Amino acid sequence: MQRMGMSMDSIGDVSQVIIKTSSKDILIEQPEVAIMQMGGQKIFQIVGGTVTERAPQEESQAASQPNLLYLKKMLNWLQIKLARASRKPSEHWKNVMGI
Repeated sequence: MQRMGMSMDSIGDVSQVIIKTSSKDILIEQPEVAIMQMGGQKIFQIVGGTVTERAPQEESQAASQPNLLYLKKMLNWLQIKLARASRKPSEHWKNVMGI
């Protein structure tokens, strides 16, 4: 396989694979997963495991945490800017407008 530019490795200790579509999520528990690389492409092979299907899940709370952190930082930044603007309104607007 190496002569043809192909390589194959397995990923150990995989507990779950989730395939998300617009109409359903497919969960594969305890699968064996192999990766074959060929011509700059990766091919994932998923074998065995218990397969279940469910309705598509919304983005989890854990995945949305970075967005919440960003919003908190932006709110803090805006509060600082507004506090500075209320102290020196004319100077603030000169800086904002680049005058």
